[in-house]
Amino acid sequence: MTKKNLPVANISNQLAFNLSWNLTFREWNVVLYLISKLDSKNQKSFEEQVIPVKELESALKSDGKKWGGMYKELEKLRKSLLGKPIDFYTDVIIDDKPLMGGVNFFEMIVPQKSEDGTISLKFKFTGSVKPLLLELNKHFVSIPQHKTKLIKNGHAIRFLIAAKAKRDMMRNHETISSLKYGIEDFKVLLGIPGKYKEYREFKRSVIGKIEKEINERCDFLEIVEIITHPINSKPITEIEFKIADRNSGNAQQLSFLTNEDWQPSQNDIELLSRSKLRAYQRLVSFGLSPGIAFRQFLGKIKGSEFLGFEDWYIDAFIKKFETKTRIPKSNQKGRAGAFVNWFLNTTVKDDQFATIMESIQLKKKQMQSKNPPAWENRQLAKDITAKEFDDFISKKVKPVSFQKPITARKGIESIADIL
Repeated sequence: MTKKNLPVANISNQLAFNLSWNLTFREWNVVLYLISKLDSKNQKSFEEQVIPVKELESALKSDGKKWGGMYKELEKLRKSLLGKPIDFYTDVIIDDKPLMGGVNFFEMIVPQKSEDGTISLKFKFTGSVKPLLLELNKHFVSIPQHKTKLIKNGHAIRFLIAAKAKRDMMRNHETISSLKYGIEDFKVLLGIPGKYKEYREFKRSVIGKIEKEINERCDFLEIVEIITHPINSKPITEIEFKIADRNSGNAQQLSFLTNEDWQPSQNDIELLSRSKLRAYQRLVSFGLSPGIAFRQFLGKIKGSEFLGFEDWYIDAFIKKFETKTRIPKSNQKGRAGAFVNWFLNTTVKDDQFATIMESIQLKKKQMQSKNPPAWENRQLAKDITAKEFDDFISKKVKPVSFQKPITARKGIESIADIL
């Protein structure tokens, strides 16, 4: 199966953002698979879908978790899908609260046996959900079903549908998007209204698992940050998810990569100062493309206080990022993509930026007082290319930016010691 033919479930943004449905990840796996078989743009009405039991068994057992036997699992699936309506708010108000409405997603789920003995389940969506799944020419989200089935938490899949819809809407306008919910509204979205009275338990049992599943198992989107509101205050009334695209070999490139990711020339590299060269090499070794490292990162390091200390600047941000991310080191591409998003959207107004700057300033003061030779060489290296500095330290030529020769101090054994 080619990438173009991989199953994609197209769902109206109305369902993605507003409708409440609490399915297990196995149930989502089946539902998204059935949706992916629809012609969402051209199909006018629902037809019966006949899925062999063997095919369902393969999908349901793909997670490797406890299996209760084919009969038991299919019965559980049938009863659950027919017994779990999609809930939504209506404009009918009682006691200052909108009443919830609900529709069944499936009209029927019926077993059948063909002439050749193949046992199947026959599914048919109910006509009430036609606006959510058919004739979708705009305002819909495409969910890659072959990727969402890797996620092993139903709440994570439900959130991912809303998150991807948001990124699809905002991708051309911002690199990080925000989804903000009242705590109770978020529970309604997940189909668990009224549960988890304590936020701490809600965070541990639901929010933490959503974040973990998406950041460890989803290769096209990630949760960059979760913020509670009011900040540093109780009671917590709102929760905000910062979400971003993740660069992947099988996913679309981040929008800003397509325009900026051109390779620096050898001459570009040779014109870098020693500290900028080390910063560039650190970024590339972390997994960033040379184009992004050179064009976007080095260009964002501005201010005279950072001149000659660009490598410290990058090292500090990478260390800070590694304390925040939950993306495993085995997924270095995902980590690099998340770092790009986080770094390019960190501003001087952010607390984390201020903390990093304070650590760099402290480190500079310590070098200036405890290691004057290294400090003076840092000052020299910032105004000349790395090669000019190397030649100077090797006593081959004078630095072109200085009229008077400067003698390297005694006791310096290598460039690593100097820097």
